[in-house]
Amino acid sequence: MSEFEDLKLGISPEVRGRDRQGTRVTYQLRNDSDIDQPVIPEEVVLKRFRMKASGMSLCRGTRLFPSLWRAVDMLLTQHQDFYAYAFDTKTGPRRMRKMLNGIKVPLAEEDLTLPEAEMTGRLLYTLGPDRVHALVTRHREPGRAATPGIPDLCLFEFNRLSGVQRRMLFVEVKRPGERLAPHQAEELRFMRSLGLTAGVFRLREVGTGKREARAA
Repeated sequence: MSEFEDLKLGISPEVRGRDRQGTRVTYQLRNDSDIDQPVIPEEVVLKRFRMKASGMSLCRGTRLFPSLWRAVDMLLTQHQDFYAYAFDTKTGPRRMRKMLNGIKVPLAEEDLTLPEAEMTGRLLYTLGPDRVHALVTRHREPGRAATPGIPDLCLFEFNRLSGVQRRMLFVEVKRPGERLAPHQAEELRFMRSLGLTAGVFRLREVGTGKREARAA
């Protein structure tokens, strides 16, 4: 077990029905119609975390993509007033959505991807300008785009009544026996040096076949 496999998400790591869809490994995830659906490991963790029932906790999250910090770099270069909106609780969210929707085409032209507007705003607001600058600067380094090592997910946990954010986690999802690549470990280590919670959540396979759907 590596130094990074210490994240506690409050969800089950157990998965079953391993299969392959193209180049990606999938597992079975039961949906509301009681039919098992194949999903990639990152979606297993994201969906379970969002559905987690834990007292006063409200859980949200988003997938992160390898181009994240280069996309943020473009966003902040074109919209230097972004943080003025991020800290405006009344009109800020609407303005940020408009800003992020307006940059979708330029991002796509450069093959860059940001999470949806609410999650991007939450991510950058929580990190703050100094840590965002450190991450963007790191990912401007020559050759970094080829091996960015950005974790798979960013997860948020809030107090259900007050809405106060309790924690933010950066999660690298790994299958049983899947190794953490050196560039991924390097990125997690850098994020921890910024005071962020970042690590590995490893799935555990408990079955190979699909569960039968219940009869209607």
